[in-house]
Amino acid sequence: MIAYVTRFNPYIFPRPLFLKTAVNELEIYMLGRTRPLPLQSGWVLASDRRRLDIKLFELAKRTDLTKYIDSCVRQGEIYDGLSLLLESYYTIFFRKLDTRNVVIKNLTGALGALRAGKRVVVDLMDYWHCNKPYVVFNSLDFYILRRARCVIAWSKAIAGFMRRYLGRRCVAYLPFGVNLALADPLKVGNIFFERFPELSSYVIVGYSGGGEPYHGIDTLMYAFSLLERRRRDVFLVVQTWGGSDRILMLIKRLGLKRVAVLPPAPVFNDPLRLSFLRASSVLVNTASKVPGIYLAERTTTYWYMSAGRPIVAEATPGVRGVLKHGLSALFVPLGDVKSLAKAIEEVIDDSSFARRLGDNARRLAEEEYNWGGKLGRRARVLFSSLFE
Repeated sequence: MIAYVTRFNPYIFPRPLFLKTAVNELEIYMLGRTRPLPLQSGWVLASDRRRLDIKLFELAKRTDLTKYIDSCVRQGEIYDGLSLLLESYYTIFFRKLDTRNVVIKNLTGALGALRAGKRVVVDLMDYWHCNKPYVVFNSLDFYILRRARCVIAWSKAIAGFMRRYLGRRCVAYLPFGVNLALADPLKVGNIFFERFPELSSYVIVGYSGGGEPYHGIDTLMYAFSLLERRRRDVFLVVQTWGGSDRILMLIKRLGLKRVAVLPPAPVFNDPLRLSFLRASSVLVNTASKVPGIYLAERTTTYWYMSAGRPIVAEATPGVRGVLKHGLSALFVPLGDVKSLAKAIEEVIDDSSFARRLGDNARRLAEEEYNWGGKLGRRARVLFSSLFE
């Protein structure tokens, strides 16, 4: 048995569910539960943080003196002192886990698993850079990366970056991909336009992804402000899992009129979300120079590909690892508002080009990045070699 341990809700961040369809021996566990129990369908998941006194926890974060030794925080804005205490708690969790084979999403909990004598593989969704605008590692994180059995990167660019810093340690590339058996935008019907019939006469410019500045969404908002002045047929629809209040303030400041902000999807394969992706005339993939985004392929990229709609993407090393300019997406320079607006308009005005981009992206998803096909086979081979 292989235990996939995560602190993220798999019904929102479905990587372990995708992996389980390919690797039969995999069982999914939520990090920090009192007793390790495999994930069951229909569970209501809550953070173990709710069992702690929140005020006491925040006080411990603020007064952690190890910040004067290493100012580079781990994920969750936690310095090394408090992090070591939490990892000791996680060690107890892993000692109760009835297998030596552990895959852990990102790095929180990995030190506890190593202390418990587990064979640890890190499934690295993010490159964590301590909220700095440059490349840096937290000391505990770097220790874990050097001692893990293998680091699985979700991005070619991050895999190459890790090989450079980890030397001869095992680093593998296994992208987020698509699982068309669990989530296929082409099979959900016209739910979006049934819910919002007033938008059916517009050209929908769609964005689905993170809403913080480092996700690059501000560039899209400014680009759309240019489009809205020139055209009356466009409507921007945004769905984020964070930063909605900030985005609403930005919309107000820019004076945008034809914008809708959808509530976050309750689950990854929410029919409304999938229908929204399919209904979009063009999907925009933003980015920024923040290392974790700049090097990432972004899960958003794969959701867009599965929808078979044309993609306009800001060019980064991460996105270039999946999409090809003029074939499966139209690239624009990073942070260039005018170029982004022009590219969106080019796709809107050239229907044959738009159709070709969308068809190529969908075909690429089906043939190269589908967990029900080639990607699933790659995962089985990789896990067989890591846990033989």
